[in-house]
Amino acid sequence: MTRFNPENDYVTAAVYKNGEIVELGKVKHGLDEETWRTLKDVFRTKGRQVAEGYELPPAVCASIHTLDLLSGELREPHFRRLTPEKSASSCTWHQAQLDLAMFPEAVDVTHTAKAFWPRADLAKGDLLVYMRNIAPYMLPFLRERLLTIIRCPDGVQGESFFQKSRPDDAPDFLKGITHDGDKRFVCNTTDALIWLANQGALEYHIPFQTADQVKPREIVFDLDPPGREQFTLAIQAARLLKQVLDDLQLVSFLKTSGGKGLQVHIPLPSDSLTYEETGVLTQAVAWTLENSYPDLFTTERLKAKRGGRLYIDYLQHAEGKTIVAPYSPRKREDATVAAPLFWEELTDDLRPDEFQIDNAVERVQTIGCPFAGYFAAGDAQVLANVLSLIRK
Repeated sequence: MTRFNPENDYVTAAVYKNGEIVELGKVKHGLDEETWRTLKDVFRTKGRQVAEGYELPPAVCASIHTLDLLSGELREPHFRRLTPEKSASSCTWHQAQLDLAMFPEAVDVTHTAKAFWPRADLAKGDLLVYMRNIAPYMLPFLRERLLTIIRCPDGVQGESFFQKSRPDDAPDFLKGITHDGDKRFVCNTTDALIWLANQGALEYHIPFQTADQVKPREIVFDLDPPGREQFTLAIQAARLLKQVLDDLQLVSFLKTSGGKGLQVHIPLPSDSLTYEETGVLTQAVAWTLENSYPDLFTTERLKAKRGGRLYIDYLQHAEGKTIVAPYSPRKREDATVAAPLFWEELTDDLRPDEFQIDNAVERVQTIGCPFAGYFAAGDAQVLANVLSLIRK
């Protein structure tokens, strides 16, 4: 607690963030009458008088209940109790995020202070908080999909490895599925997602169909420029691709890859097209863009032969292949995520590194999820023009 205003009886709550005091909002209710009177007396007798009442150096700590921390401000806070046993230095932004995350009781989160993205000054706890808060938006795209994860137990600068098999020590809520004789797994619940993140799972890659299907539920074009410096090529390619898909009367969705490019998703009705049929479509569309703009785009798989052009990776959409899931973090130094975008956001000012684990949640809570209507759009897709193209 840093300030008391006798005119309205509110106390200002604050935490330390990067060594500076950051105010979180004002609190008034929750303490018993005697404790409340004592707290106000401390401010009046020990504090210095300022324009808004009395101010103390950070010393008085309290436990506060709140609905949320939205845009840096507590929502409907009230005191639970004063905590004189705590030091002000322990009241940090990082700890506040962990306290507010409300991790599942079934998961014992560990080593939250371990550096995971050292250059971005983000720890394992930041990953866990992100995964907990993004779970409602991310889980629909993981549900019943056989996962391939990239685990980085010591963060992006440590050793990493791919994992497809269900871990031997996995809890029951991480659902196992036998596939082609192997014990695979799917992530259907918040408990499972937080457990995987606590194991150091940074990236989440999904196939194009659910575990009980053989036909794809979506098509994805991966637009891969040579580097982030050539991201404008991805912007150009996405705009042109959108025109082609609109002409085919296909509803499409856009996201960053979290790396250096963009990805365009087309959801499909269940059991509508085979991989052979979607392969005809993706090849035809990719070749059309390549032939129309041969100096900008290529379908050449060998990097050495691309000549600085953007690679339209239509071959990535195939049975057995995967794509990074919407909202998945990436194993990159700047802690980027694969961020769904509204098509209106595809402007020349768009940058591939502006969506990170420390801003993606507030973004979706503020402007909504660009993929919110994804599955409904897939069920309603009109495929007449696509089928006509495929069967030519």
